[in-house]
Amino acid sequence: MEALAQSLRDAFEKRARAHLRDLFPEDCAELSEGPLGDRIRESIARAQSYGLMSEDELLTFLEQVFILGPDFDNQYAWAREVLTHDRMGPATKAELLTRLTDQYLGVTED
Repeated sequence: MEALAQSLRDAFEKRARAHLRDLFPEDCAELSEGPLGDRIRESIARAQSYGLMSEDELLTFLEQVFILGPDFDNQYAWAREVLTHDRMGPATKAELLTRLTDQYLGVTED
């Protein structure tokens, strides 16, 4: 059973690498495979500590790591408030985190 769980984690990490390389090619180019994998695994562990578990939720958290910085959840009070909100579901946390990041960066919807 543990081998299956590890296989699923490995497959997700591979998809996450591809996703991040597509969205942030320059940032990812600065990281070799080892450090990129470390950042992905560390970020997933932190995301899960906030209750984010689905692939979409984890990818959203990883995107914020690359947009705002690896310690964004401690650096930005508004992000920490969203992530630690005890009455907000994980999908809502991920969606709100994306919207607030866009707002913080001045991104407007067309």
